[in-house]
Amino acid sequence: MSETGEEPGAPIVAPERAQSRIAALIGAARLLWSPEAFDLILPLRHTAAGARQRAELITRRVRLIAGLFAILTLAWIVIDAYTIPWPYWGEIAIGRAIASLAFLVLAARPDLGRYQGGLWPHVAGVGEVLALIAVPLAFFLYTNGVLSISGYHGALAVSTAYFYLPFIVAVGLSIFPLTALEAAIPAALAIGAMFLAVTQWPQFLGGQSGVATVWRLVLIAGIAVLAGMSQLRFLLRLTEQATRDGLTHLLLRRVGAEMLESQFAYARRHDLPFALLFIDIDRFKSINDTYGHEAGDAVLRAAAAHLAGAFRQQDVLVRWGGEEFVVGLPGANQAQVEIALLRLAKLGIGLRPDGAPLTASIGVAERQADALDGLDALVEHADARMYEAKSAGRNRYVFKDGPKGWIGAPN
Repeated sequence: MSETGEEPGAPIVAPERAQSRIAALIGAARLLWSPEAFDLILPLRHTAAGARQRAELITRRVRLIAGLFAILTLAWIVIDAYTIPWPYWGEIAIGRAIASLAFLVLAARPDLGRYQGGLWPHVAGVGEVLALIAVPLAFFLYTNGVLSISGYHGALAVSTAYFYLPFIVAVGLSIFPLTALEAAIPAALAIGAMFLAVTQWPQFLGGQSGVATVWRLVLIAGIAVLAGMSQLRFLLRLTEQATRDGLTHLLLRRVGAEMLESQFAYARRHDLPFALLFIDIDRFKSINDTYGHEAGDAVLRAAAAHLAGAFRQQDVLVRWGGEEFVVGLPGANQAQVEIALLRLAKLGIGLRPDGAPLTASIGVAERQADALDGLDALVEHADARMYEAKSAGRNRYVFKDGPKGWIGAPN
């Protein structure tokens, strides 16, 4: 025996566990203290591109797992038939058939929310995760009720097969890029199911402590929630890099055009207004020629920042090319567009390198006012009116029937 009372050569388990827990706590603190912490707790501020990518990823994984579970759930009937006497394995088989059917529904569910507007893209797929979690937990409680009646909780093979189901469910949460709040709900369902099981059917624990069992599940669920948040953070960063222009941090033309197409389709289907602005900075070439491209890049960055501050969060801002920007305003009619332009005029779009106000020419088109049935036609109308604003003297906007108005300090 050593002075510490331990056998020589015995593994030092406690310090290793303590270190792993400390590392997990440090990782969680860094995650929650990061600048994007709010986006890891609630999904409301995710960009449209990030929300869509997340929803598609969650949906694909739910369908894959649901399809696999549908097969395995039915296949396990053979094992039940060997380990549990009739008619109890038949009762469990009924529960398995119902659970398998529910999994098949999830696996074959059509994508109903791809072009939905409003809050839908930010929460799409979360309900499917809840369903994927709820089905096995309901089956877990049903099966333990049957096993309690049959007296087969004491059988080692049977107890092991059904004891770990809430743990498997909790671990499975880690593969979904969920926010803390979204992951906490299914995690609470798993913990609640286990708590109900250990209080109603303590015999299925095989002598283990119910409190320790629930506590282990809480720890596993907590780690799974953090893993999902880390995955979400990584996904949002990748999406940001893949969809944003490196200079202005506005959407790239390819990504922006796809989003505008989706929003235009939604507006057309629900007969809603949809406005589009085509913005071109006035005399930008002279900035590059006189002050250099670095000065021109600084002007573009400032202009993009001013545009982002002037429009709503749901508006789509795209760097269309060079010094051209396109802004999609879903649900905005002519009056609302002019309010947005007035706000932009008050904020301005920045300064030229010599300190003079930076100005732009803007063409405006709106789906209903211009009776347009496609996004390409909307862009073409706005582009043509932008050139009309240029020809009329720059530093103004042009709409269908409205006057040409100053949007900044006159040249």
